[in-house]
Amino acid sequence: MPTLHLHQYTSITLACPFADGWLGLRMESDYPWQGRVEITVTEAPAGPWALALRVPPWSTRTRVDTPQEKGLAVTADEQGYAVLRRSWHPGDTVVLHLDLTPRLTLPHPRIDAVRGCAAVERGPLVYCFEQTDQQDGVPVDELALFRDAVFEEVPHSDLDGVGPSVTLRTRAAAVTGGHEAGLPYRTAGGPHAADTDAPVTATAVPYFQWDNRGDGAMRVWVPLLGG
Repeated sequence: MPTLHLHQYTSITLACPFADGWLGLRMESDYPWQGRVEITVTEAPAGPWALALRVPPWSTRTRVDTPQEKGLAVTADEQGYAVLRRSWHPGDTVVLHLDLTPRLTLPHPRIDAVRGCAAVERGPLVYCFEQTDQQDGVPVDELALFRDAVFEEVPHSDLDGVGPSVTLRTRAAAVTGGHEAGLPYRTAGGPHAADTDAPVTATAVPYFQWDNRGDGAMRVWVPLLGG
């Protein structure tokens, strides 16, 4: 069956020869800030053909609205696509809903430099914690995340002149600890053995947007607390 594969989701108008006729599509999307992608058929060849929509592996709860059914849960095939097969007509609309729920990403335990840490991702974007976004008096190097972290998504039409964005906020901790004789080490069970955790709110921005709002520290991998 003739199949059109859609790999990238951006606002476009498409017209091309297809099968035994001519195919026209209009796609509207605010991806990657939103997971809603609307695809409208503007011209279609006669007979059935397939529309294959790429489903990224991070989208664990993907839904599709078709001309026949709304909120249809879909899973990707072995090639990573949700394939819709039917006879299409001008005016038919499909809406793909990708799951952009923020998530913690863990490294392989043999990567010593970031063992016990996590990175934050939302959809296709990696996030980072930039000093300029943290609470006053809380160095970004003291931040620690909880394994059960829940993120509040905050849309911005223009993030301090950087452009559209979605920042993430979560309950976190600022971890500090004493050291012996000014050294960056301490003896287990000694007088400075205990760390101090202070509750804070941590804010993350998309990694590609950092270092546009003044100098300061930044980190992608953040230590985890809670088991």
